[in-house]
Amino acid sequence: MAHVDAIFLDMDGTILRLEISTAAMNATREKLRQLFLEHGIDKTFRPVLATIRTSLQALAERGAPADAIGDQAYQILDELEEDGAAHASICIGAEKVLMDWHGSGRKMSLISNNGRAAVKRALTTSGLSLNMFASVVSRDDVMCEKPHPEPILKTLRQLELLTKEASIVMIGDSINDMRSARAAVAVAPVRMSIATIAVGEQIHQDLGTEAGLVDRYAAGWMDLPQILDDLEA
Repeated sequence: MAHVDAIFLDMDGTILRLEISTAAMNATREKLRQLFLEHGIDKTFRPVLATIRTSLQALAERGAPADAIGDQAYQILDELEEDGAAHASICIGAEKVLMDWHGSGRKMSLISNNGRAAVKRALTTSGLSLNMFASVVSRDDVMCEKPHPEPILKTLRQLELLTKEASIVMIGDSINDMRSARAAVAVAPVRMSIATIAVGEQIHQDLGTEAGLVDRYAAGWMDLPQILDDLEA
C-alpha cells in the first residue's frame, strides 16, 4: 500500500465513547422487547441493532406494518444514543492524531452505526468538528449498517473513489468494522485495497477464528501514526 487515499473511521468505541449506563441500556432493551412483543416477537435484543433488523424482517414476512414499527424502534434507540452522546468523551490521544491528519491533508471519513443526530451531538460534546471529515455516513444514511458493505461502498461513492483502484485504511474497535471492510472489497466494482486496523483490547476477544480480518493492531491512538507510516512505506 504505497499511498493511502482515505482513512475510514468508526466512531463509538474508536474515536470517542458514548456514556451509556448498563441500566439505561437494559431499559432500552426492555422497551424494544415490549414493542415487538405486542406483535408476537419476543427477543432479548442482544445485540440491539441486529435484533431490531431481524425482528423487522420477520414482521415484514408476516405482512405486519414493519416500517411503522421500525420507526418506533429506532426512535427508542435514538433516544438512548443521543443521551449517551450528550456525555460522550474522546478516546485518549484521538484528538491530536485526528487534528494532525486533518492538518496534513489526510482525507478522513466517519462511518458509524449510530444515528446521525447522536453522531453530531457526540462530536460536538467531544470538541470535534464534522468539518474534519470528508464524509459522514450514519445508520440513517444506509439501508443496512455494518457489517454489511453498504456503508463502506457509500463512503467510497461520496469520495468518488468507488470506480478507482483506491487504497483505504479502516480503523475500528469492532468485528463489524472489519467485516464491513472486507465485504466491500469483495463486491467493489474495481480492484481496491483496504487495510484494517483494530484499536483496543476488546476486539481481540471478539475475533476468535476471524483474526484474519485484521491487518494491524493498535493498543491506542498514539500507535496509529506509525502504523499508517508503515503501511505507506
